[in-house]
Amino acid sequence: MEDANIFRPWGWTVVLIVSERVKLAIEKEGLTGARFIEV
Repeated sequence: MEDANIFRPWGWTVVLIVSERVKLAIEKEGLTGARFIEV
């Protein structure tokens, strides 16, 4: 799992945990609708 970049917590249908790499790519592309909270 060390190479995984996206996780969905068991039992959660809306929440995704993404790596910093994915977060930066989303922001770079200007995609909207995501909210990021550091965990």
